[in-house]
Amino acid sequence: MLIYWRGLTCFQIDSKKPQQEEVTFFINPFSELRGKSGSKTFRARVVALSGTGNEYLTDAQAFSNPFFIDIPGEYEIGEIFIDAISAPRKQDMASSHLIFYSEIEELRIAHLGLLDRNLNDHELSCLKNIDILFIPVGGGVAMTPEIATEVIGQIEPRVVIPMMYATPTFQNSLLPLNAFCKELGIICPQPQVSYKVGRKDLPEEEMQVVVLSPSV
Repeated sequence: MLIYWRGLTCFQIDSKKPQQEEVTFFINPFSELRGKSGSKTFRARVVALSGTGNEYLTDAQAFSNPFFIDIPGEYEIGEIFIDAISAPRKQDMASSHLIFYSEIEELRIAHLGLLDRNLNDHELSCLKNIDILFIPVGGGVAMTPEIATEVIGQIEPRVVIPMMYATPTFQNSLLPLNAFCKELGIICPQPQVSYKVGRKDLPEEEMQVVVLSPSV
């Protein structure tokens, strides 16, 4: 499995098992991904959206008519299982917001969207034995570094991939990554372009933090 961070809360996951067609899964693509001309297209079998804001890229033509997930429920597309879980944000309880649990290549993955609070008992029960956690860490409209650290303690994943923090391309009144690393008590890892991972690559004991460079 190959994981790319496209910036903000957007990830691209490429999955390919032997003798099977590659499946690309996009989470929270945003309109800037299409470039200034608005004509850039992507390969994607599945596109999941945490919310319904105008910032999300919902044009089916941008992804060659994929399967969109934007309401709660369980979905099975090819070899990918996805559970879209309703998780309203504290700052906007009236609006719908989804977090995602997925199983891809025998890995259990959680994506917390723009969640800005600790998990409740129901949400936590849906996110058991997580291998890889995508979590917002830069404050603003999502989790502060302090809340993100608490949620990591709730979930206890094997790998953490931070998202939604300030980068040269995306500021959005966000805190830098080192604010989260300081709260977590670690030295910020060197960023990498992508993360290639299989079950055998997961850490056995200590949790690992993987930092990805945003690639739009």
